[in-house]
Amino acid sequence: MVFENLIGPSLLEKAADDTQFCERDAAAAFKVLLQAIAYLHERNIVHQNLHPENLRYAVSPKKKGFGSAYNDQLKLLDCGFCLQMKH
Repeated sequence: MVFENLIGPSLLEKAADDTQFCERDAAAAFKVLLQAIAYLHERNIVHQNLHPENLRYAVSPKKKGFGSAYNDQLKLLDCGFCLQMKH
């Protein structure tokens, strides 16, 4: 089993602590969440434990500039309650 070392903040920490966290950042995070859920559902897996603390940035976000500062660095964690559904 391989694990990533995710040193960045959780989505909840980032939204609460970063005064520059804006609607564009929230939209980018939501897009990543939906992509992660779609990936799991395509494989008939249900996460069952979705909340902002289970979304963490892989690295500390870069400085703001063009586009979202966080982009695709957000990762979905804690698959301990995941279930694989059978058809």
